[in-house]
Amino acid sequence: MNKALNLILNQFANRFENATLKGVMFWFFLFVISLNISAQTRLPNFTGIDLNGKKINFSKSFEGRKTLVGFAFSAKVQSDLESWFEPVFYELIDTNSLASMVYDADVYLVICFNKTNVSFKQKLRNELEENVLPELYANVVLTEADAGQISSELGVKDKSVPHLYTLSKSGKITYTTSGLYSDKKFEKLTALLEID
Repeated sequence: MNKALNLILNQFANRFENATLKGVMFWFFLFVISLNISAQTRLPNFTGIDLNGKKINFSKSFEGRKTLVGFAFSAKVQSDLESWFEPVFYELIDTNSLASMVYDADVYLVICFNKTNVSFKQKLRNELEENVLPELYANVVLTEADAGQISSELGVKDKSVPHLYTLSKSGKITYTTSGLYSDKKFEKLTALLEID
């Protein structure tokens, strides 16, 4: 009988020990995930220059204003990105539209490129200056920051599509989406950019 009781107690102890170990591992896993999520609650620290030539520090420039930031990590994003232009312009940028009474947010398109390709940078800048309305020059930012590091810190897996982020007044990322425009994505995004 003692042998059977010892066997039962040992099995119980082993189960309890395994359960405790599993519980500790579970909480450790949640802790690591929470650290990873909290590390991605803000945009990475980098600078860029808008088409007016103004330097913008992306870790500090947005505090106090709700903001939408779109990232283009490669030339492949162009067709998907173009699907966003009209709704973003008319709803969030155009101060003459009725939407300007609903939304009050800064909007930026950040184009990442390799800083070693100086001729491409100048060609891209010239093309943008020819095709972008001068009143939107402040909204288009070129950066030589490490696109791999920025995309990694943001958790971007597919650089062939645009990535959009809404930021709260405190600079925290409140929503992220990517790819082609859709009404559903835009509704979620704009709901976070409404005037308080």
